[in-house]
Amino acid sequence: MFKKINNWHLLILIAIVSIVSLALIQQYALAQQWVDPSENPGGTPANNLVVNPMLADLQLNNFAILGTNVTIDDSLTNVLQISNGRSLCLNGDCRNSWLAGTELWAASGSDIYYNDTTGNGNVAIGTTPSPNAKFLVQGDPGGVEAILQVIDSGGVDKVTIDNGGRVGIGTDDPDDDKQLHIISSAPAVNAEIGIQTMGGNHWGIRQQASNGPLIFWQGSDNVTFTKEGDISARRDISASGNITASGTICDITGCIGAGGGSSLWTAGTAGSISRPESSVFLAGIAADLPVTGVGTRLLWYPKKAALRAGVLLANTTAWDDANIGNYSVAFGRDNSAAAAGSTISGGQQNTILSGSNLLSFIGGGVNNEILDSVEGVIVGGGGNKIGNLPNNDAAFIGGGLNNINNGANGVIVGGANNILTSDASFIGGGEHNLIDSPWWSAIVGGENNEIHDNYSFIGGGDTNVVSGQYAVIPGGQYNIANGDFSLAAGRNMQLTSAANGTFVWGNSNNPVSITRDSSFIIFPGTTVGSVPRVGIGTALPNSTLHVKTSTGNAEIDIHSSGVDGDGKHWGIYQNGFDGPLNFWHSGANNVTFSDSGISVVNGVGNDYIQLDNGTPLASDCDDPLEYGRLILDSNNLKLCTSAGWRTI
Repeated sequence: MFKKINNWHLLILIAIVSIVSLALIQQYALAQQWVDPSENPGGTPANNLVVNPMLADLQLNNFAILGTNVTIDDSLTNVLQISNGRSLCLNGDCRNSWLAGTELWAASGSDIYYNDTTGNGNVAIGTTPSPNAKFLVQGDPGGVEAILQVIDSGGVDKVTIDNGGRVGIGTDDPDDDKQLHIISSAPAVNAEIGIQTMGGNHWGIRQQASNGPLIFWQGSDNVTFTKEGDISARRDISASGNITASGTICDITGCIGAGGGSSLWTAGTAGSISRPESSVFLAGIAADLPVTGVGTRLLWYPKKAALRAGVLLANTTAWDDANIGNYSVAFGRDNSAAAAGSTISGGQQNTILSGSNLLSFIGGGVNNEILDSVEGVIVGGGGNKIGNLPNNDAAFIGGGLNNINNGANGVIVGGANNILTSDASFIGGGEHNLIDSPWWSAIVGGENNEIHDNYSFIGGGDTNVVSGQYAVIPGGQYNIANGDFSLAAGRNMQLTSAANGTFVWGNSNNPVSITRDSSFIIFPGTTVGSVPRVGIGTALPNSTLHVKTSTGNAEIDIHSSGVDGDGKHWGIYQNGFDGPLNFWHSGANNVTFSDSGISVVNGVGNDYIQLDNGTPLASDCDDPLEYGRLILDSNNLKLCTSAGWRTI
């Protein structure tokens, strides 16, 4: 009644049906509340069902009853075996107890869960016993099929994990070269990842529709990456290191690129970028500059924190690495700032050499040079130089033409061809002026003036020379002050070195040599046809010396030694406007010159000599104090005696 069964799967199905049938028989027997028989029938009872041993084995092709065992055998391998020892074997894996005690898998409604009360159990799929994780899924060796997959109620793939560890969201076939592959549900729907720290606003990373850019956003689209390699940002992009790109980086001023006809900027080595069209070069931190050569350019050199902007036409190496000082700035044409901390603000062909010219400055002009001066300054002008000699720190030239300042802390404000080699000295301007004293002298202006000693001064004029200390020439021409503490003013007033402390004012067509020391000399002049005059209190002197007051008496006092203010001096004064001339001493007029004559007063105040061309009165000779008076009348000279007037 059996026919040969060759299908292995059919054999498995028959075995399962048999087992289920036995279980149903058992349940039916229990439902009928069967009771044990009073005595055992022949054989051994088993769960109230007695199977009498067969007297012989039964063999039906691959199905056999061998003694107390039931076996379904496929190619001599026990696929399903029920043994008398209460074992159930599946393909040789025999168990004496199946789901004994607490069930490990339990149902809850339509759900099923792993019911491990010990907390130590793990579940494995596709691997050997004793998995090392709570849930372990192992794919076939070398396989690429999904080992975990989540689909929705419509059968649409939601999450897939394949045998290569790749995760697909929205796809059951994540790309081999992607560890995480996200596909949106439709072309018009963005694929997006949200990242959020608890309590904060989340960031989103999305692809903008099908074939669109990748966008990082929080409230607004902040950074966008296109498939062409473009990057755009809503705000600034900053970096502590280099920013490199094989394409372009753009802002509102233009783009940075690595070649290509349309690129405005070009990326170079070590993080440098350049803009050939506008000759802009921005070096990276570690980048060295190439030889720059002729051209117009803007150059930022972070390695030396240096900035250059302008054009090189003649001085082609001015902006090579060797000629760029640390922390230096140079704008303009052919300007070279090779010293550390130096600055050239503009102009052309200006130079600050390397070496000791730290922190020096040239404001502009042409062909100005700082050769050796810490903190030297040239504001402008042309051909000005600081530092032909050593030790010229903090020297200053304001402008002018071809001025040379070799004095530490020295100043030349302007002018032309002025030379200063004195420390802390000053030339205000003019032309061809020279100070070569050691220190602290000044020439305000003029031309061809010279100072050769310390603490001296020339206000201006022409061809004046000071060789004495603390000597002064206010101005004029051809004056010389060789004496210490001397002063010469005017023309051709020449004080020798012996004339210490002498002041002279004068005017002469020819040199006037003065050797007298400690003197005050007014040299009125030797101009042909002129009358030399000195005026005191008047702008129109009438004679060699003219003394005038605007109010009161005009007076000259003569005082030999004594003490100032002791009243022992002689005075010569005119008494009022159009009045007589008086010589006085000790408060009394002793001699008076008037239009009517001369009057000489004795010690008690009486006239002693009176030349007034009049006849004397008898009462003028009646006092012994008046004896000795002389009076000249119209014809006679009379003498006062004890006998009265006597004619001499």
